[in-house]
Amino acid sequence: MKQAGDISGWVRAACAGDEVAWNYLYQSCYAQLYSTALGICGNTASAKDSVQDAFMMAYVKLTQLKEPATFFGWIKKICIHSCYRSLQRNRFNNAVDHIPLESDTWWENELDEKLDNLWRRTHLFEVVSKLPQTLRSTLLLRYYTSYQSYDAIARILASS
Repeated sequence: MKQAGDISGWVRAACAGDEVAWNYLYQSCYAQLYSTALGICGNTASAKDSVQDAFMMAYVKLTQLKEPATFFGWIKKICIHSCYRSLQRNRFNNAVDHIPLESDTWWENELDEKLDNLWRRTHLFEVVSKLPQTLRSTLLLRYYTSYQSYDAIARILASS
């Protein structure tokens, strides 16, 4: 059995897949990492999440640790980076939460405007469809084609 002070042995055993060794590393570092995280994050939920993130990252990358004796400093650095990432995420989420509520209704206003335009257009087409053929043709040629002069429209209508 490894001695409690032999961190290198525990790290090597954890790298080899020994769950007991990993649990020992977790238990021996948790309190100090939590204290560090709490000082950075300022609240228990973020601190606990950051410590858990640090342990998960350390577990995944444990084989990349070159010097097992430096385990605590290595995981503490991971924990600190995790805390700062958490602070950035929270800052971004808080910024999004402070967007004025007026922006939540912009799409309703836009939808209302589009529906009003659609109603006007439909109503216009109904009215135009009730006009006599000559007036309807004149109106359509004047406003919905490139013919801008009534002389050109008259020539077109006279030829039809």
